Amino acid sequence: MAQNPAAELITEPGGACALRGAVTFDTVQKLWRESARLLAVAGKGKDLTLDLSGVVGVDSAGLALLVDWKGQAQAIGSHLRFAAVPPRLLAIARISDAESLLLEA
Repeated sequence: MAQNPAAELITEPGGACALRGAVTFDTVQKLWRESARLLAVAGKGKDLTLDLSGVVGVDSAGLALLVDWKGQAQAIGSHLRFAAVPPRLLAIARISDAESLLLEA
């Protein structure tokens, strides 16, 4: 069976951010440690969009990470939006009654 690629948070100096790979129980701890880097790109009071089009695997731990990042951004007065949310992630969010956190404008 093919293994999913390692998860990676990509942040560009211009403010573009993307999440790629498998965002699962096995990878969220590494990604969570990168929270400060994500929030530094967001900056206090700024809007940030995180592109999820490169996410190839996700589970409930991945959803929990994204919800945590959204809360951390809100705590510093920023707004984190998610773009290109994978269907599997939306399905998990729907079951968890968290779909609005991923789709809100």
